[in-house]
Amino acid sequence: YESCSTATFRHGRTETLRVVNKASQAFVDAFSKTTPSEPNAKVVASAMRAASAAHSISGQIASSGQGCDRHLFGMFCAAKELGLSGDDVPEIFRDPSFAKYGNITLSASNPGAARGVSFVGFGPVTRECIGLCYVIGDGEIGICVSSWRGGKGAAEFVAELQRTMAAMRAVLAAAPAAPRKKKHGSKL
Repeated sequence: YESCSTATFRHGRTETLRVVNKASQAFVDAFSKTTPSEPNAKVVASAMRAASAAHSISGQIASSGQGCDRHLFGMFCAAKELGLSGDDVPEIFRDPSFAKYGNITLSASNPGAARGVSFVGFGPVTRECIGLCYVIGDGEIGICVSSWRGGKGAAEFVAELQRTMAAMRAVLAAAPAAPRKKKHGSKL
């Protein structure tokens, strides 16, 4: 999951943004089946841009208070505080898919670029999780990866992330986006 700020609301903190969706899956499928050759690069770049747009929309939905994770978590905590057990626990929390849904293996955050801040991090939420913080700037992406001391897979994750980012850069270089059209009256 990725954290998403709900600070526009009084006492707002975060909602979770689920990053796996049909568009991100289509990108992963296209990316994993190709090399950065010209014909394939266009397909992969298009899928990457579609996944990025879907991610932005998901973030807008979550930050506007329309996410479900914190609501479900609150209901789950309330059931525990009430001492509910067995069949008294709402069925959704007894379903095996709920346990799988809550098993976070990658916890990410994009706090946004802030003037004067040169380094940020984001921690893993469980011992099996990898924390990933990323900040997108002009022509660069700053990334911090963290794990529990002795955590599994962080070094391998970083190596794969470096390889993947280089391959994504090659794909985008081979299939650049069309120039954006200026809006009437826009200075852009």
